[in-house]
Amino acid sequence: MTRPPGWLWALVALAFLIPGRPLWALVYLAGGLWLAVSLALSWGLRRLQVERVLQDDRLFAGETLPVVLRFRNPTGAPISWLQYLESRPVELAAQPLSGICTLEAGETAEVRYVIYARRRGRYAIGPLRWTAGDPFGLFRVQGELANLTPFVVYPRVVPLPELGLPAQLPMGDLATRARLFEDPAWIAGARPYQPGDPMRRIHWAATARTGQLASRQYRHAVLLPACVCLNLNREDYDHFATQAELAVTAAASLAHYLVERRQQVALLATGVDPDATGADAAARAAVPAEEAAGPAGAETASARPEAQSVFLPLRQGDMAVGAILEVLARIEGASGQDFARAVAEHARLLPRGTLLCLVTPRETPALAALCARLPREGRPVLLFVLDGASGARDGYHVWRLSEIRPGEVVVG
Repeated sequence: MTRPPGWLWALVALAFLIPGRPLWALVYLAGGLWLAVSLALSWGLRRLQVERVLQDDRLFAGETLPVVLRFRNPTGAPISWLQYLESRPVELAAQPLSGICTLEAGETAEVRYVIYARRRGRYAIGPLRWTAGDPFGLFRVQGELANLTPFVVYPRVVPLPELGLPAQLPMGDLATRARLFEDPAWIAGARPYQPGDPMRRIHWAATARTGQLASRQYRHAVLLPACVCLNLNREDYDHFATQAELAVTAAASLAHYLVERRQQVALLATGVDPDATGADAAARAAVPAEEAAGPAGAETASARPEAQSVFLPLRQGDMAVGAILEVLARIEGASGQDFARAVAEHARLLPRGTLLCLVTPRETPALAALCARLPREGRPVLLFVLDGASGARDGYHVWRLSEIRPGEVVVG
């Protein structure tokens, strides 16, 4: 209940100074009116039902999040006006949301607005505060919805061509005599055309050269695990705020591409995860013991207290991409970490044949030496850089990433 207004105290003082029953009757009438209205407002506000509803608590950067504020008055007394103030994440909305609505007896009012997810991260909406009163503004009652509503913004996931990469990359496979499947990303040569070969398989260059219709001969391969390695060491970037977001987007897109190819995927990132302990514990709990342990006698980096990098073990399917996106949504840059050393240490924990997809600002001499050595140890490497030239190197390939245009997130 609000305090008695100043005019009521002035009326009481005047009743003491000027004798007469009519003035005291006016005091009693005004006091009773104030008490009745104040009690009615307090009673109605205590029963006012307020909720905040999000369409989803997970979305991708570049998407919009619809939010609904719902005010329901279950009492028989109307609320003449209700002013609300909704706190929103300053990173996504510069100003709080404010407005005024009225509620008849038993009426429900809805306020709808949209938050644009400008960048990845973890956010929370709230608290929501409101003030209600009588039509003349003489009586006011305040309330609050203190509960915060959290949501997570994932990094963008885009098709590889938007990153300046081919639509299909020769990643995560080794040649084998067992013909499990043909990889269209690696052409082994040409063969005579066979009835039933699709038009997209025609090898036009060989056809023109030989004068006989020829089809592409693809290399036969078997899928092997892959690990996406992300460098978030601040000292390695020229402009960390903008370049790091492109690197995170590339890592998320590569992980999604690998999962779509039904490969097991792990994540290594030289950054700081605010929930590292909880994420690692959940990851280890969700992975079979023999898989989480890696090679015999080895221990996952997340299980070592001295580990400075974020590491998620190999997983497959929606569980893998979901866990990776959760980490990439909240991970932050770190300082003083050696990316090449972290990759070398964690590569030993992964099965032989695991493809390492390295995302980093540039190709340094130390990193180039590591990328040349790892394939000889049975771990192929693809290096993705923000600055540098694409091309084949000694035992590995380098791809330069290009800036992505704003657009819709592609996840399917």
